[in-house]
Amino acid sequence: WYQRRVRGTQESNLNSFFFIGAFLGQVCATALFDTIGRKSMCLIAILISSLGAIGASFANSYSIMLLLRVVQGVGTFITLTGLELLSIEFSPSNLRNLCQNFTTCSWNLGACFTIGLSYVLKKWHQIFLVQGCILAATSIVFIVYPESPRFQLIKRKR
Repeated sequence: WYQRRVRGTQESNLNSFFFIGAFLGQVCATALFDTIGRKSMCLIAILISSLGAIGASFANSYSIMLLLRVVQGVGTFITLTGLELLSIEFSPSNLRNLCQNFTTCSWNLGACFTIGLSYVLKKWHQIFLVQGCILAATSIVFIVYPESPRFQLIKRKR
């Protein structure tokens, strides 16, 4: 359905809805990082993002695809924010700026990877499926990673 029916502004809307989800995710995540923890929130966000991507690969209508793009945006930007928080909190003060810049580059590196992936996989639903599986695999890093020391301090003060 995608190649036959989605044209022009509809295709642009798919990206816009992703960033609407990103905004919603940022608004919700700010409080949740301090409530349930950075590590836990990142794991939940990766689950949301990977389910959104895998679900998008099976979407059979434009409206479902828009909804799943919002879900993807929510999960992706919560994950990126959590990753930045963890990199800042775990890095030594003399390397903090470098670590934060490297973490920020993960978005750009992911975009380059997706472009390269689109040359190998020609069908859009395969790209979403592979992205979702790769996102799910990255949760292993967060499972092994300890919880943030700053969150532990916040938790003890309550």
